[in-house]
Amino acid sequence: GLAGGISGKQADHQVLIARQFLVGVPSKTGKVLVNRCLNDRFRRLNVAMLATIGMRLYISSGYRSPYYQALIFTRILSENLIRPNKVYTRVASPRISDHCNPLNPAIDVENKFGLPSSHEPSLFDQTIEYKWLSTNARYFYFKQAYIGNEDKIMNEPWHWDYCKGKHRVL
Repeated sequence: GLAGGISGKQADHQVLIARQFLVGVPSKTGKVLVNRCLNDRFRRLNVAMLATIGMRLYISSGYRSPYYQALIFTRILSENLIRPNKVYTRVASPRISDHCNPLNPAIDVENKFGLPSSHEPSLFDQTIEYKWLSTNARYFYFKQAYIGNEDKIMNEPWHWDYCKGKHRVL
């Protein structure tokens, strides 16, 4: 199986499901796959953000196949060979990553300046966009992931879950 315990057969099944429920949306680097309802709510969120603070956000990552998530996990692992336990706080395995849920994948966002970047991830939570999200995202059924989480993944201010139909966020 892949890192995190997903077999090739399970991963192939997830990809088939993903093709039925996801749409490609433009990002600053190409296209990303997201749930159709999430995409609609994200557009509404951006309209409100633009009207309120004159800024908008871009989706930088959405659905990731378990294979792709395993590659990310392996790359981070190879960069942290001396401290492998640090890997588990930086990136989720395919088994637990919200990005690998083909029915409702998580999204990562960035602002027009490219924050967060891999070099400056901590700067995003200092942006006006993040402050607006923290106050208003729930009205569009988005919830920041990994706050007070049991998996001990580091806080990722750019990582948001679409929650409509999962649990109440208001």
